[in-house]
Amino acid sequence: MENTRKPSTVAEILKEEFMDQYNLTTIDLSVALSLPINLCHAVVDKDYPITYAIAKRLGKFFGNSPDFWINLQQNYERWEIDNNAILTVAIGQIPSVDTYIKRKAGNNETV
Repeated sequence: MENTRKPSTVAEILKEEFMDQYNLTTIDLSVALSLPINLCHAVVDKDYPITYAIAKRLGKFFGNSPDFWINLQQNYERWEIDNNAILTVAIGQIPSVDTYIKRKAGNNETV
């Protein structure tokens, strides 16, 4: 497992460094980005990961790139996965395709 600091979520950066700076509400974001209010609430409340389409809108609105937002999302998700002990064990048990094929052939299994 990794021991690095947990990265900020898109929602944290969006709220603390952008929305607060411009005194924007979730309704403002919904109107400006032409997105449903429930989707904006989900993103701001950390209930929904951003998509590339949302990242493009955020980048256009705030004057940065979609990659800025996508990288925030990916870094957070990567940290969450790399620091999940149960998932690490489960992934550790996945064989390579070559090992799987050899096992399958040795057991005369059919797919």
